[in-house]
Amino acid sequence: MAFFDLFSGWAAWAPFTFVIVGAMGFLAGLISEKVPGKREWVYTLAVVVALIIKIVGYYFTEVILYGNWIQPFGSVPGNVMQVVIAGIIVVPLAGRLMKRAG
Repeated sequence: MAFFDLFSGWAAWAPFTFVIVGAMGFLAGLISEKVPGKREWVYTLAVVVALIIKIVGYYFTEVILYGNWIQPFGSVPGNVMQVVIAGIIVVPLAGRLMKRAG
C-alpha cells in the first residue's frame, strides 16, 4: 500500500500507510495465530483491532498532514467500510483455508 501511495501522487501518505497497514497486519496476524477460542470469533476480533488501528491511525495522519482536528472525521466512514467489507470477505475465507491447511 505504501508503494501505491509513492507512485500514485500520494507520496506524503506513504510513511504513514507503511506504519498503519504494517501494524494492522502484524496485530491481526498475531491475534489470529495466538488467541485461543472459536476461530471465527478470533478472526472477527482481529478485524476489529485492524479497524481501530486504521481509523485512529489515519485520523491522526490527516491531523498531521492537514492541521485540522475536524476534517479527518469525514474519512472515518470510508475507512470503516474498507475494513468491514474486507472482514466480510476474509473471516469466512480464512476459516475455510485454515481447515484445509490444518
